[in-house]
Amino acid sequence: MNPTLLSFLEKTDRILGLALDPHADRHHAPRIIALHNGHDVFVFTPDPESIALLRACDLPMATHDAKRVHTSLAVAHLDIGQPRWACTMIVAQLVNHSNVVYPEAPDANASIEALGALAEHHRNIALHQMPWIKSTGQNRISRIESRAIAPIASMETRGMPFSSEQWRKADRDAKAEVNAIILQKDTPQKLHRMKQLKKLITAYGLNYLDHVSPDGRIHPTFIQIGASTGRMACQNPNLQAVVSEGPHRASFHTPPGRTLIIADYSACELRILCEMSDDPVFKRAFSEKLDIHSEVASTMFDVRVSKTEHPELRKRAKAISFGLVYGMGAGGLAKTLDVDRDRAETLLNDYFKRFPRIRDYLESAAELGIRNGYVTTLGGRRLHLPQNIDHAAKGRLARNMPIQGTNADITKLAMGDLYSPLKPFHDAGLVNAVHDELVIECDVDNADAVASTVQNAMVQAGESILKNTPVEVDVHISTVWAK
Repeated sequence: MNPTLLSFLEKTDRILGLALDPHADRHHAPRIIALHNGHDVFVFTPDPESIALLRACDLPMATHDAKRVHTSLAVAHLDIGQPRWACTMIVAQLVNHSNVVYPEAPDANASIEALGALAEHHRNIALHQMPWIKSTGQNRISRIESRAIAPIASMETRGMPFSSEQWRKADRDAKAEVNAIILQKDTPQKLHRMKQLKKLITAYGLNYLDHVSPDGRIHPTFIQIGASTGRMACQNPNLQAVVSEGPHRASFHTPPGRTLIIADYSACELRILCEMSDDPVFKRAFSEKLDIHSEVASTMFDVRVSKTEHPELRKRAKAISFGLVYGMGAGGLAKTLDVDRDRAETLLNDYFKRFPRIRDYLESAAELGIRNGYVTTLGGRRLHLPQNIDHAAKGRLARNMPIQGTNADITKLAMGDLYSPLKPFHDAGLVNAVHDELVIECDVDNADAVASTVQNAMVQAGESILKNTPVEVDVHISTVWAK
């Protein structure tokens, strides 16, 4: 035990400031850590014992980019656990501090003293942000984002299993098929197929292999708040954009003895819409585990609809429901259903006549959002509307953003809740997250137990936010990232 560090931690006033040496990043372990407890600076070289003390102290730890700090410690095989990170960068996004000018941060390259000053700077910024979190009612979402930092950092460090050989084969096969089509007669169907293949070759060519790390895996960068709704984004490469069908997707598969648990929320956006609107048809469909799109279509068109009976009506109802969730108007619906705009307007009006509570919720959300300049998710996230768009565009966003944002709240809550329960399983952990889908890698022998753990945690996370709507999670076990 390090009694000096322990004594320092015991004297901490409310929150601990933390800064790593500038050398530390996702590829390099930290050489020096500086702490500030509100009174003094403590500078040390990290080792398992000192990190264990930090892990056990259960103090909020303020730093600018907590994911970077967490990742750098992981590179050094230092287990910081799931700290109460006070990430000033994340909080600035939550409280809309993009236009706030904070005091200039000390240059950590200058000296050891400057590194200590940087730790104090992080602490001061975090203390400045705390009242803003409270005044905007975002205490809960701040905790959700804080607990998601560890699993997101771990997800980047672990990386996605990948087969370069399979990817090269998919590229060769696509190019060979294009060449074969060129030599054949020039039918419209084959031209369409050739365009599809060329698009695949351009998007998923051999350059994609530049993202493969020496360990044979892909380690993308996840941006924790990567969209205005609070959803994550992914880059270098963007795993969220990999097409769900086709040979390239099959390149994401596990090595021998390992498998993937692919879990996603079933009809999450529509369940959120149900919770927000309290619509009786939606409530009954979800509580009785009925096909929501068939029930909506049956109510809307006054005929019995299922996946086999009047499937075209089910398709229309599905397009309208999801269109409303994603802010689609009559023009977008007309394009989706391949009908004229007047017909799309009629369909929307008929939908709202049969589902007045959904209409009332969407209208009130638009009115409130435009009046306040922001909307709020069920998790308490405040989402600000852009000021440089017209009234109609603001209304569309005000209707759409709370649903998408609540989806992000639920998914991040589940990620945070899964971090500790996965620890007992040998080398099990998150490897990917695509909106409301989580992908976990584990040993084949643990697959069933991990799948059950994942499903339970995701359901509980959903139900802690959706108080009156059942939550379902579909779980699939596969060596390939597919459903």
